Amino acid sequence: MNYHTCAIEVCPAQDSQLPDKILKAVETDQCPLFEIAIIYTTSQPDEDLKSSLPVLIKKALESRGILSNWVSENYRAKKVYDVTTDRVTISTIHSVKA
Repeated sequence: MNYHTCAIEVCPAQDSQLPDKILKAVETDQCPLFEIAIIYTTSQPDEDLKSSLPVLIKKALESRGILSNWVSENYRAKKVYDVTTDRVTISTIHSVKA
């Protein structure tokens, strides 16, 4: 069985390197996308943001060809969430608590 190392990294709200870090983890460390989660505390950490943080993250990932699921977007997104799809999970800290 192949186990991956769990890495926890605290990044600024708008980390322009985030998509590259994810691609590196996928390509170099052979980490599947479904094992990667982006967890945020608030969707509006800065008044200067033109969109919510999850929307900005999702757009940044999509610009590099990385698929993602914004699990805490709404009730329907939570209900249909499937952990086995090969996508990065975007969620609030409160939604991922068990």
